[in-house]
Amino acid sequence: MYSIGQLVSCFELTAELGRGGWGIVYAARHVHLGTAHALKIVHAHERTVRLRALREARIQARLLHPQVLRATDAFERDQQVIIVFDLVEGPTLAHRLGQGPLTLVEAEAIAAALAGGVAFLHHRRIVHRDIKPSNILLEPDLAPPVCRLGDFGIARDLDEPDAVEITEPDAVVGTPRYMAPERLRGRRGVDPSLDVYSLGCVLYEVFTGHRPFPDGDLAHQASLREDESYVAPRARRPEIDPWVDRTLQACMRGDPRRRLPDAQVLVEVLAGRIDPGRWARGSKARMERGITLPPLGDAPLTTQPLSPGGPVTPSSQR
Repeated sequence: MYSIGQLVSCFELTAELGRGGWGIVYAARHVHLGTAHALKIVHAHERTVRLRALREARIQARLLHPQVLRATDAFERDQQVIIVFDLVEGPTLAHRLGQGPLTLVEAEAIAAALAGGVAFLHHRRIVHRDIKPSNILLEPDLAPPVCRLGDFGIARDLDEPDAVEITEPDAVVGTPRYMAPERLRGRRGVDPSLDVYSLGCVLYEVFTGHRPFPDGDLAHQASLREDESYVAPRARRPEIDPWVDRTLQACMRGDPRRRLPDAQVLVEVLAGRIDPGRWARGSKARMERGITLPPLGDAPLTTQPLSPGGPVTPSSQR
């Protein structure tokens, strides 16, 4: 247990930011550089917890993108893994959603930013597997909001096909409320469409102020998702643009073969270069023909808020 003001290596703890069964996150100041950081202190008494924390640190250390929280250091001490991150002083998206509906301008900015950040992950062959509002941090006092995706504790690198799954064999990995139906059914495969589904659920909540599905047992939740038994976004909030409505539904297809396959495609859809409904109807044929988007370069992918010249009606005309 640590106390505020205590030194952990060269970091002075300045405030507690959050805690869970795995450990505690503190705000901290580097005593030599004077820079602000976040320290995630993981209780690593078990080998699997230690391996998961070190994998999280390795993945986040190499993801340099404006919408991804960066790990800058990691070390072990007294059966603990301590991961050092950039400090984001704003609230989580979950906290912001709890304060009331977002404007459509705010929702569009968050959609573009998250799609760009997750597309960067998928380009680097990383699947996050736990995209949810509490893992999305908002930079303070910026309008429209700027967000950063964090908590890569169960992320997978698809270039490590033989990596050991650091969970119980029958465990459901992720947060059921934002999970794709095939994961709720316990299927073990990992691919980017899992993140697309979770992102669709998050953005549904961002645009409508409601979660798409009620909570319940895993089998019932899986059935609701497979049947696509949710209220259409525009039925919740009629001023949502029809293109956004179709895009969210294309992310949340119960059949992964009809879902947008990765966030790189989602970026293209948001930019108006791919019709979301046409993709959902023709995705199997597209995959059989081997049609893919041009590869991204090494530079970080960024997206602008939905353009007034694009498919989404500009707010000034609503």
